[in-house]
Amino acid sequence: MHDVAAAVAFLRAEAFRHVAVLGWSMGGSIMLRYAGLGGDADAVVSVSSPGAWFERGTRSMRLVHWLCEARLGRFACRVVRGTRLSPAGWVDIPEAPADVAGRIAPTPLLVVHGDADHYFPNRHVELLATAAPTASVWREPGMGHAEAATTPQLVDRIAAWVRAVVGVDAVWDDGARD
Repeated sequence: MHDVAAAVAFLRAEAFRHVAVLGWSMGGSIMLRYAGLGGDADAVVSVSSPGAWFERGTRSMRLVHWLCEARLGRFACRVVRGTRLSPAGWVDIPEAPADVAGRIAPTPLLVVHGDADHYFPNRHVELLATAAPTASVWREPGMGHAEAATTPQLVDRIAAWVRAVVGVDAVWDDGARD
């Protein structure tokens, strides 16, 4: 989250009038936590974010947990992906995205979730929608998980939503940076 804060501060220092933060999957969780814990954004978009930690209800997430938690899983991750994972896990478990999403308002929040997400089932978007009742929530039919399932048309719709909620008619408004 400190990197997000630094990026937003940099854009503000560069005289951008409007800064929206957007993330997919765990990146979406980071944006929700950044904004919900007092971050400085004009709009927030979270795509395919979990609402709660430790999902094990899908095959994909059981595999992720095995890779992170089992000694053999961490070894396989290191050998196959070249990634080392600490066996310690989280020392302090941070508040889940749904625990902080309600604090984002009055900043506009868009939650996008596919109904065919093979990592985080629909209960996650329901947790986020319940936690942030003023959020715009798009349940996308047939959409899978995160950026791999995000179509160019969905990107265009998200961009249009961001422009509308921050009051910008185009990417560049009168030559000013937005």
